[in-house]
Amino acid sequence: MDGALPRPLDGTQGVAGTPFWSFDSHYIVFAAQGKLQKIDASGGPVQTLCALPAGFGGGFWTRDDQIVFGTAINNGRGLQRVSAFGGEPTPVTSLAAQETGHLYPSLLPDGRHFVYLRTMIAGNAGIYLGSLDAKPNEQASKKLLSDPSPVVYVPPIDSSGNGYMLFVRSGTLMAQPFDEKRLEMAGQTAAIAERVSNILGGAGFSASPSGALVYHAGGPLGGQQLTWFDRQGKNLSTLAEPFVLQAASAPALSLDGRRVAYARNDPSGGTNIWLIDLGRDNISTPFTVGTGNNTNPIWSPEGSRIAFFSQRDGVNAIYAKSSNLVGAEELLYKEGKPSDPPARGPISWSHDGRFISYGGGASGVWVLPVDASAGRKPIQLVGQEFGQGAARFSPDGKFFTYISLKSGKYEVYVRAFDPSGSAPSTNGGEWIVSKDGGNGAHWRADGKEIFYMAPPGTIMAVEVKTTPTFEPGTPKPLFKINAGSLYWEVSPDGQHFLVPLLMGANSAAPYTVVLNWQAELRK
Repeated sequence: MDGALPRPLDGTQGVAGTPFWSFDSHYIVFAAQGKLQKIDASGGPVQTLCALPAGFGGGFWTRDDQIVFGTAINNGRGLQRVSAFGGEPTPVTSLAAQETGHLYPSLLPDGRHFVYLRTMIAGNAGIYLGSLDAKPNEQASKKLLSDPSPVVYVPPIDSSGNGYMLFVRSGTLMAQPFDEKRLEMAGQTAAIAERVSNILGGAGFSASPSGALVYHAGGPLGGQQLTWFDRQGKNLSTLAEPFVLQAASAPALSLDGRRVAYARNDPSGGTNIWLIDLGRDNISTPFTVGTGNNTNPIWSPEGSRIAFFSQRDGVNAIYAKSSNLVGAEELLYKEGKPSDPPARGPISWSHDGRFISYGGGASGVWVLPVDASAGRKPIQLVGQEFGQGAARFSPDGKFFTYISLKSGKYEVYVRAFDPSGSAPSTNGGEWIVSKDGGNGAHWRADGKEIFYMAPPGTIMAVEVKTTPTFEPGTPKPLFKINAGSLYWEVSPDGQHFLVPLLMGANSAAPYTVVLNWQAELRK
């Protein structure tokens, strides 16, 4: 704080992400190369604490040398705890139905409670209170704030008042009083700074109990722009204007490659699906309208309909609608009671038109029969014990890809799929496709190649044979991107990749440090 020049820590250049401090400020914890690591703040060797199943979502270090950390969205796990000296992580929280991640925990002064961000498949994220003494499935369900933002609690500067929760709301850094004794919000919000970034990779602010606040106001982060790349990673063109992509929803190309469907957050609230006509100068048209949450569009094989996830009045459902915008929506399936199979975001529509795959994280892999005469009762293909999901049908309908944590980190697998009989079967075998981690798998339209994203953001290609049986080749890297998302799309011929690129803030803008900022709020 008393100098202007940064000092790099050897061993962390180019790979470290989302750092946080030990309680005594002697160590820095960070994520790198699929591992949770630490380094002495004065320099020294990097030490590995544990493997990360996928991604990283911040954390804290307790006075009894426990580290609590979040992991990436959609990996099926809540907050984890590991010794500051290394070891095997154990769960602190568990994901409830429709939750996609628990991130950015911040410890409260009592050393036992913490606040953290819960993300939902339909976008209804919020900040919750947690306890180190509670079992993972018995954490409090009371929402403190309805803001999809990392959060930091700062204790009061004296004993005369409350501390403050700091979070970002619509690009503005906000502070709201919090009562440590009652463990609840205790007053009105106040704006601290505008144009502060807030993305799922972290917010552009931090605060110390000593009274120092730092933030970066170089322009809003979190906007994306759909961008075409070729197989060599060359940026070819962009589609439409920048927008805020719904966090867990991929853009979807029609099978003829002429139209794109994608979900975007609306300024007025909610999330809606838009269509882009690639043959008409990328004209954008709203596909759904309203203040609900409509996400995860997928095209029917012939391109005449789009199925999508929708949450309306707290009810999760899957709908279909004509892609030419004519006619009413058709309800395919909705959750009626807690014992019903879940309704999650659609992933893939089988090429014979009979099934829609969906699910992921805590729900496993499911298929929904599309034909009403088949009863439209969801069928679980793969269980949820290893955070399985994201199933995509092969073009010939005989296989599907999915991701799983069964090896300890996400990898891409293929299983046989037999749609005959009274219920689909997956008894024809299973193969691993990826190597050293993989997510977000896609098939080439002729079924001869599978693409996936390997950490930390490399698009990989694997040549495959599907007859007489499935046979994967060796994964080969194509190019690396900084997409900020696992949710992307590939053209039918496998030559072009549509990526929602994160629009960066003005990196030349300075960091602003404010001292004794709480005193200003109490005037």
